[in-house]
Amino acid sequence: MSELGRYLKETREEQGMSMDELQERTKIQRRYLIAIEEGDYDSLPGAFYARAFVKSYAEALRLNSEEIFEEYASELPKPKQKPVELPSRAERSKPRVEKKKPKLASIISAVTMLALVLVLSVAIWMFSMGDDESTEGLPPDEEPAFESENGGNDEEEDEEDEAAEEDAENAEAEEDEEDEEGDISFETVSAEGEQTVVEVSGADELEFELFFDGEAWTEFRNEAGATISSTENGGESEETHSFTDQSEVTVRTGYSPNLTIVLNGEEYEYDIDPGQQDLQNITFVLE
Repeated sequence: MSELGRYLKETREEQGMSMDELQERTKIQRRYLIAIEEGDYDSLPGAFYARAFVKSYAEALRLNSEEIFEEYASELPKPKQKPVELPSRAERSKPRVEKKKPKLASIISAVTMLALVLVLSVAIWMFSMGDDESTEGLPPDEEPAFESENGGNDEEEDEEDEAAEEDAENAEAEEDEEDEEGDISFETVSAEGEQTVVEVSGADELEFELFFDGEAWTEFRNEAGATISSTENGGESEETHSFTDQSEVTVRTGYSPNLTIVLNGEEYEYDIDPGQQDLQNITFVLE
């Protein structure tokens, strides 16, 4: 057990507060609270969570969280921001083309199709040889043309088959794209006062669309707490902010009732105390 964990546990027990009551006050899962008391920060989702959870724990005991951070700074993990090399604007604008390796089933299908074409060609040749006697002496314009069973020639049938196959592949690709869309989900990990932590599932990056219905301001911060973007609006408007190099972004808003947040095409519904809506820090973390 760490010094900080021992101090928090002793203070909680002196105040006669049970673990269930602490969980109700902080809105933090019981297993995370136990990990804090035991100093097992590796069991927490990340460095940001460790500091946020300790802050909520301390404030639930009416302790000064800033003093605790300063006194036990050596025990608490510090968030690290790894540098990420971004592609150029030209490279990001190029569509991604995936090279597909030929599968065994595709090779077998191609061989089967080639064999059928050879057999059909031999059959047509033999049929034409046997029909020479009936066509000898006729003018070229009167010689019958070979037709398939449905009345069209083989070339037209091949073109129709290729078109039908291409349409099927396009339809399948569209279905795959539709299946990939709409899989974004949100899960509130903790909510205490003006601080809310939300896990985002089904996304590779964080792309925000902000819709303002009145006066409000927003500020985006990275995992280390540094401001990476900010905006202020006094009327109806909308903005887009994309963070492809961040796995964790905090949206700090000055008046949340006038702001609608849409993340990767899915609207985030506020799950906060109405009395705390004037100032909110909502941290979105890619799962």
